[in-house]
Amino acid sequence: MPSRNHEQRAGICAWCNESKKLVDAHIIPSAFYDSLSDGGVPLVLSSLPGFRPKKRPSGTYDSGILCEDCERRFSPWDDYGVHVFRDQAHLENSRYVSDGQGGRYFQVESNADGRLLCFVTSVLWRASVSTQNEYMRIRLGPHADLIKHGLLNPLGESLEKYSFVITRFTDLVGNKTMTGPHPFSIQLRHGSPLNAYVMSLPGWSLIVKVDQRNWPTPLDQIAYQLGKPTLALMNESKNYTGHWKGITEIFTNPASQPSSKIK
Repeated sequence: MPSRNHEQRAGICAWCNESKKLVDAHIIPSAFYDSLSDGGVPLVLSSLPGFRPKKRPSGTYDSGILCEDCERRFSPWDDYGVHVFRDQAHLENSRYVSDGQGGRYFQVESNADGRLLCFVTSVLWRASVSTQNEYMRIRLGPHADLIKHGLLNPLGESLEKYSFVITRFTDLVGNKTMTGPHPFSIQLRHGSPLNAYVMSLPGWSLIVKVDQRNWPTPLDQIAYQLGKPTLALMNESKNYTGHWKGITEIFTNPASQPSSKIK
């Protein structure tokens, strides 16, 4: 997605590490904000306590992170993310997948080829280097350089450790809500919490694992994997608190785990 390249100022580009004129670069593509403002009042939320994001009809820009040449590198990933999560997000019956026990998932992609992984991790990387207050809680540490290195690999293979679990929301509120990435630690039955970040796009939420450990079973069956269909959990109850509680229950309570027999 193109940036607003007026009001340029000199600085160090966070991608090429060179002193250049920096541009107003999006953290989340502006097309998602456009869909929010279409036919309703958008809910653009922040996870930072006490912080109220300004009204931004075209999204959050950061004028201190990328030069114009490097900002363009993100356009193919952003375009694909918009294609998947906005343009091809229709709730068609043919895209529902059964788990064999009365539950169902939503097929996001028929075959994961790495482009969606690049989109999701590039948003997380941009938020991590952003100077905007709403992203202050994002501290990737060494993972920032590892993600950047992985984005230089066209196939995204080295990014697979940063896989994600997707949820599809079907109600009006879920389709009119968006939050930038923020920390989401998950308690496991054994060991320290799994480190992750969660972000919401209109109609979707994504939990991105930023941890060397694998997803626990059975979420390892629906977490993003190259070469396999990309599936999303379904939330049709309008119960957001219950949804996040349910995600945590999947990790900590074996009795609550959904079937991994996806058909």
